[in-house]
Amino acid sequence: MSTLLKTSLVTGLMIASSYTFAICSSWTSSKVGALNNRIIDEASGLTASALQKDKFIWSNDSGSNPELFATGKDGKIIRTVRVNGLGNNDWEAVSSGPCPSNKAESCLYIGDIGDGIGWTSSFKIGIFKEADFWSKTSITPEKVVGYSASINAESMIVTAEGKIIIFSKNESGRTQIILVDSITGKSSNAGTLDLNPLIAGARGKGPRITDASLSPEGDKVLILTYG
Repeated sequence: MSTLLKTSLVTGLMIASSYTFAICSSWTSSKVGALNNRIIDEASGLTASALQKDKFIWSNDSGSNPELFATGKDGKIIRTVRVNGLGNNDWEAVSSGPCPSNKAESCLYIGDIGDGIGWTSSFKIGIFKEADFWSKTSITPEKVVGYSASINAESMIVTAEGKIIIFSKNESGRTQIILVDSITGKSSNAGTLDLNPLIAGARGKGPRITDASLSPEGDKVLILTYG
């Protein structure tokens, strides 16, 4: 069983044109539940529901069935939903954000953005209405957007404006940032960011980003690294 942790005051990264960042002074954690790892056997994507209080939506990693799972804080599975229109080549991230068709509605963004063995340069992000996830046993994307890049990524956030921000997983700690507009589908390379200073004394494998999450206010990003 995989342990679920509740964390607070974790490393914060300010998203700004200058890519400045600041480290939170402290953080704490406590066990609140556990996953059934016979079903969610390689938890990769995770987002908090925007429609259901204290509910969480998960995905498994590459090679698994195209499914999403819902749990409470205790980690017990309460829903399993089939995903159509997006094969699980390497699902690495699940994020919540506004729907492209209506920003007042919540959508789930599934990032098929991983490339751990360097076999692809084309990536897809499926966008699904969250209301469908809670009311149906299978869901179809409202939209699928894509981008081309020679990077491996495991981290993705979606802003209130519908901008998808992808952080590459880089051995050196310098992450490449890809921006994708969920409405137009256009993508661009937004440069690089050196995360080594976030982890004192950690170089190489330490700063590699394996997950990220945007704060409800939209002004901070929680970054999870190997360090």
